[in-house]
Amino acid sequence: LAAVGMGALALWASTPAAGPELVVGLAPVMDREPYLLAHEPLREHLEDSLHRPVELLAYDSYDALGQALRRGELGLAALPPTLYIRVKEREPELRILATKEVDGGTGVSGVLLVQEDSQIKALEQLPGNAICLTDLNSTTGWNLPRAYLAAEGIDLEADLTVVRSGNHLQAITDLLNGRCEVAATYQDAVRGASTQGL
Repeated sequence: LAAVGMGALALWASTPAAGPELVVGLAPVMDREPYLLAHEPLREHLEDSLHRPVELLAYDSYDALGQALRRGELGLAALPPTLYIRVKEREPELRILATKEVDGGTGVSGVLLVQEDSQIKALEQLPGNAICLTDLNSTTGWNLPRAYLAAEGIDLEADLTVVRSGNHLQAITDLLNGRCEVAATYQDAVRGASTQGL
């Protein structure tokens, strides 16, 4: 999944951007304002390259982003792999224009986090605890941890209490605030959290 669509910029080809403004949709990886600020260089680059105004919209859920893309409200959208696949199944003309490169690769680094002073030191200690997950359409915040834990013999629903945090930054915040003992996210979210004072 990671090679197919990590941070893919997808174009809904049958609905070219109308008018002078290009609207770009972003998945809710973290809180809206810092996320838009982090993508300001991308907005400026697109504006300079395309010679037209560019507006970035950060959506409240992956599903809302996918629906806006399918309705033709966006010229471009940054999609996580799972959402790309789900939208592509319904809209076969959706295509990838570019993929995000992180630390020299297009792969994704999913991580399970615990607090530094946690008593949890191994996977077999997870059952009976709460886990913070993000959006149902998140690759690293929902699907990869579910698959990984299942492969390790841990049933997410039966063995853990699932806390739906919504976005990656909130999952880290919830972990730090004690809402869960483990949080699923990706490496870039950990880096981003440190810039937000976490």
